[in-house]
Amino acid sequence: EPMFDIRPKDNEVIFFNDKFFLANVKEVNGKGWSIVILSPVDMINLYRLFGIVVTLIIFILTAGFVIVAQNIRRNAALAYFASIIYSSDDAIISLNLKGEIISWNIGAEKIYGYGKEEILGKNISVLTNKDHLEENRKILNKIILGKSSEHLETVHLRKNGGTIDVLLTISATKDTVGNIMGVSLMVRDISKEKMIEEAIKRSEKKFVDLFDSINDIVFISDLNGKFLNFNETMVRDLGYTKQDLRNMNRQDIVTSEFAKLVPERLREIVREGFKRFESVFVTKNGITLPVEISSNLISYEGKKAILSSARDITERKLADRALQKQMTELEKFKLVADNASDAIVITDADGNILYANNSSEKISGFSRKDIDSHNIGQLWGGHMEKSFYKNMWKTIKTDKKIFIGELKNRRKTGEEYYVNARFYPLLDKLGEVQFFVGMETDITKAKEVDRAKSEFISVASHQLRTPLTGIKWFSELLLKGKAGNLSTEQKDFIKQVYDSNDRMIKLVDDLLDVSHIEEAGRFRIVLKPEEFSDIIKNLVEEQKVQAKRKNVKIRLGKGCLKKITLKLDRTKIEQALQNLLSNAIKYSPIGGEIFIDCTEKEDNFVCLVKDSGVGIPQYQQHRVFEKFFRADNVITVGSGTGLGLYIAKFIVEGHDGKIWFDSKENKGTTFYISLPIKK
Repeated sequence: EPMFDIRPKDNEVIFFNDKFFLANVKEVNGKGWSIVILSPVDMINLYRLFGIVVTLIIFILTAGFVIVAQNIRRNAALAYFASIIYSSDDAIISLNLKGEIISWNIGAEKIYGYGKEEILGKNISVLTNKDHLEENRKILNKIILGKSSEHLETVHLRKNGGTIDVLLTISATKDTVGNIMGVSLMVRDISKEKMIEEAIKRSEKKFVDLFDSINDIVFISDLNGKFLNFNETMVRDLGYTKQDLRNMNRQDIVTSEFAKLVPERLREIVREGFKRFESVFVTKNGITLPVEISSNLISYEGKKAILSSARDITERKLADRALQKQMTELEKFKLVADNASDAIVITDADGNILYANNSSEKISGFSRKDIDSHNIGQLWGGHMEKSFYKNMWKTIKTDKKIFIGELKNRRKTGEEYYVNARFYPLLDKLGEVQFFVGMETDITKAKEVDRAKSEFISVASHQLRTPLTGIKWFSELLLKGKAGNLSTEQKDFIKQVYDSNDRMIKLVDDLLDVSHIEEAGRFRIVLKPEEFSDIIKNLVEEQKVQAKRKNVKIRLGKGCLKKITLKLDRTKIEQALQNLLSNAIKYSPIGGEIFIDCTEKEDNFVCLVKDSGVGIPQYQQHRVFEKFFRADNVITVGSGTGLGLYIAKFIVEGHDGKIWFDSKENKGTTFYISLPIKK
C-alpha cells in the first residue's frame, strides 16, 4: 500500500511508473491486507502496433494463458501464506533496516497489546526491556550483516508496562536477488513455560533442601545397588566424599556379613515394592553403624530405582543390650528373691501384689493363687492400729522414704505373727512412685525367745538382788570394824569382795532395766520440772572418787552452771549421764581430762561429755547402742556389761530427745544428749 497514493480498486486501470495497468485486488480475510496484481494495458501503443499484435496474437494468447496460470498459483500461495501469518498465535513482525516496525499480525496484538495503527513505524526498542537493549541491537546488526538466523530468550515489554518472557527467532528478509531488505521476527510468549520452569526449580530446590536436611541417611540406587543420589547426611555420617559415593554401590558400605544379603534384598524390593530390614554400615574410618533401612521401589529420571532411608539405631541397640542385661539381672534377682528366707513382695503404687516369693507363702500360709493380684491389706496385713498404717503410707507414698518398723500380721490359719518390715518406694524418672518393695523377716520365734530371756533375767535378777544386798551389807560392817579389828590384808580382801559385789549389783540393775525396757509399760518415765545444773553438779560430785583413782580431771563449761528448768525424769536422766561420765573416766588415760558443757540450741538443751580416751573404731561405731556391745579396743580395758549406752539411748529417746557421738580411735569421744525445752 505504501507504493500507491490512493488505494486501487479491483479491475481499475491505474497509472503507475509511467504506464497504465489493470489492478486486480485480492482481499485477505477482510482485515485490511490486500494482494494487488498489476497487468499492463497501454491501449494506445496497442493500436499503433495492432498489425504486429495481430500477427503475434496467438503467441500472446498462449503466453498470457501461461502467465495467468502462474499468477493464479502464486496468488493462491501468497493468500495461503498471508492467512497463516495473519492468524498465527505467535507474533510475526517485520522490520526495515532502521529497525522500524513495518508489519504486525494478530498474534503480536495479543502478546503485546498494541494495535496495528499504534505500532507501525515505531522502532522495535519500544518493545525491548532496557536491560536487553544492547543485546538486541547487537543481534539485529549480526542479522543485517548476513547471519542467517538467531534464536534468543529475552524479556519484552507490553503496552501496559508489564514484562513478558519471549523466545525470538530473528532472520533477514531478502529480495529476489538476495539483497537484505529488513528483518523478520517470530516471537513466542514463553511466560507460562518460564513460570512452570521456575516452579519446578523451586520445587526441586525444596526437595533438595528437604532431602539434605533429613537427619536419616537417604539415598537412591539403581536396581543393581549403584548409588544415583544421596543426601548430605550420608556424606557426613559415613565420611565418604560425594565422588566416592557416586562410584560405589550398596555392598560397599556394609559389613561383609550384610554385603552377601544385598542382591537378594534388592530382588525382594523389586518384587514386593517395599522392604524394611536391619543392616550395619561401615564408615570410611572403619566404624560400624547399625541401621534400620526402609526401601521403596520408585521411578527416578524415567527409570525404576530404589529409594532408601537408613536410621541410626545405635542407641536402640545399646538399649536392647541394656534391657537384656537388666532382664538377666532381673532373672538373677528373681532367683535370689525366690529362695530368700525373708518374705519379699512387690506391689504397685496402690498396694496390689505383683510378685511374692516362696517365703511369703511359707510365712503367711497364703498360696500363690491367693496372693496374685490381691491387695496386701486383704491378706496377712491390716492388723495394726490405723495410725500405724497412716504413718507408714505417708512415709513411703507421700514422703517417698523408706519405712522400717515392726508389724503384727495374721497367717491364713488366723495365727498372729510378728515381722520386722522394710518398705522401699521405687520411683520413675519423674520422681513418682511406681512400685513398692516390701521385705519382712519373721521375728515371732525371736520375740518369744526374747520374752523368755527377759522373764528369766527378771526372775534371776530379783533372786540375785537379795543375796547381793546381804553381801554388800555384811562387807560394809566388816570394813567398818563392827565384827572386830581386821588386818590390812583382811581389809583388802573384804574391799575386793565389796567392789565385786557392787559391780554385780550394777549388772543386776542393768539387766532389770533392760527387762523393763523390753516389756512395754514397765520402764516408765515420769516427767517433772527439774533444775538441770543441779543434776550435773551432783553427778560430777558422785564420780570424783572414780576420777581421782585415775587422776582424771573433770572440767565443767559455763553452760553447765546456768540455771535452767527442764521437764524430765531426774532418776533416769542421772542414770543416762552417769553411764556416759563413767565410760569417759573408765576409757580415759591416766592424767586425762573430761570436759562437760551445756548449751541451748533453738528449742533444745544440749549437753556434751568429751573425753580424750581410746575412742571407738570406725568400723564398729554403728553398733555402739546395741545391747551387750563392747568395742574390740576396750574389752581388755576395765570391766563392763555393754548395756549402759543401750539404756541411755532408751532413756533419752523416752524424753523425746536424741543421743549421738563423734569419735576417732586413740583421739577420744564426745557424746551429745539433746533434750527438748518444754515451756
